[in-house]
Amino acid sequence: MLNKIYFLKRESFLLFIICMLLTIILYKQINFYYYISLFLLIDLIGYIPGRIWNYWYGDENTLKIFYTLYNFFHSLVIIALMSIFWLYQFKNDYSFIALYAHIFLDRGILGNFPKASKDLFKTPTIFLKD
Repeated sequence: MLNKIYFLKRESFLLFIICMLLTIILYKQINFYYYISLFLLIDLIGYIPGRIWNYWYGDENTLKIFYTLYNFFHSLVIIALMSIFWLYQFKNDYSFIALYAHIFLDRGILGNFPKASKDLFKTPTIFLKD
């Protein structure tokens, strides 16, 4: 029987490797200040506020807005839209690869997939049970 989570995690890990290869191949067309900023942006908006709330108020009091922010900014659709915008604004700058690298690192190595509001916010979703 196919373990779907294991498959998705392995696929995401391979996509992370592809992102790293693209970063190496296209390094002359990447502004690494932008690259690092974009890599961190997803968590600065989508994860860190929820973790700070968790730290102050406890796991059981996490507001649904933090789950919504996390899932929104860790969505491949949003990342694709941000990439289109980036390419439109900065024609030959491929720093947006960092967005995909972040998502695939989260999913492939850390096991963080979209979060449901019933889950503990800080727990990697790969360890959660239905």
